[in-house]
Amino acid sequence: MKRQGIALFAGLVFASTSGIALAQSVEQKAPTAERQMTTKPSITEQQSAVIKKEVKKADQKAVAVDDLSVGVDTQVPSSVVLYELPPEAAKAVPEYFGHKYVIVKNQIVIVDPVSRKVMAVVK
Repeated sequence: MKRQGIALFAGLVFASTSGIALAQSVEQKAPTAERQMTTKPSITEQQSAVIKKEVKKADQKAVAVDDLSVGVDTQVPSSVVLYELPPEAAKAVPEYFGHKYVIVKNQIVIVDPVSRKVMAVVK
């Protein structure tokens, strides 16, 4: 009976510490918002060409903003209207799926819709 109690106790200790280790490993693998925002894919010439073509097709309603100075990691003011990145453009660079864009000085500026930070500028 004493052996069964020790075995049961050892099993409980192992099970409880395994859960903690599992929770820690899951927690470590979860990406942080900061890591997601600082990791920006570089856009190839081919991807850039697709983005330009698709935005040009969808550009009938987009209003160009020429009095704005932008660069990667700058924040676009909330007064600037952002437009949905066309699906085919987002397919070219899947990391930008769900992002928006604005045209500034004949450049396509890809913007994170939540933080409104510039993720890329396509010239």
